[in-house]
Amino acid sequence: MIICLTSMKMNPGKRDRFIEAALICAEATRQEPGCIEYDYMLSPEDPDGVLVVERWESLDKALAHMQTEHFKVLGKTTHVTAAEFEVNLYDATPSHALDHIFPSGVKLHM
Repeated sequence: MIICLTSMKMNPGKRDRFIEAALICAEATRQEPGCIEYDYMLSPEDPDGVLVVERWESLDKALAHMQTEHFKVLGKTTHVTAAEFEVNLYDATPSHALDHIFPSGVKLHM
């Protein structure tokens, strides 16, 4: 599984414009093959902060997402609305190394 975390700082007063475009992208993205999760989170402390949380079945699926029209449209909006952003990709290949710590029946995603 691939996890992508994108933290963004919007230009002052631009977050609502970004969110409007992001909601359109999110609806389409959640229908893509391999998309497990695609969510936007707003900072309660920073009116210009946004965090995007994505989980994909594979790197190929995550990279294919970046070629879609809805992603490209959101990218154009992001470049106008965001003052800065940072993208972090993580390979979260499942492991059973901690099974002895958690009781059976607990669904542990790693």
